[in-house]
Amino acid sequence: NVVFLELCHRKAINPLMEIFHWQDYKKREVDFVIKEGKDVRELIQACAVIDDLNIKKRETTALLKASEEIGCDNLSVITLDYEDEEMINKKRIVFKSLWKWLIEGTRDER
Repeated sequence: NVVFLELCHRKAINPLMEIFHWQDYKKREVDFVIKEGKDVRELIQACAVIDDLNIKKRETTALLKASEEIGCDNLSVITLDYEDEEMINKKRIVFKSLWKWLIEGTRDER
């Protein structure tokens, strides 16, 4: 998974960063929970294609539930080419294309 490999690269640069996975009792999952020290910095879903409404609902529902449980409002879905921002239940979810997300990470390293 390219997203996981990039997160591992970022962790090598920032040793305080930790990568976790989240799942609740209903088997809803968030692919990556990014912590830095004691703080959860971001929740990330990686999904190649999000144009199917069932897939989009599955990914966003899990993000929102994890956000509620963990207390993190920085919510992202990394996709192959879909970009948008949506407010759902008063939470902003950012949909980013993989290539832009990778470039943003490169800029953050400088």
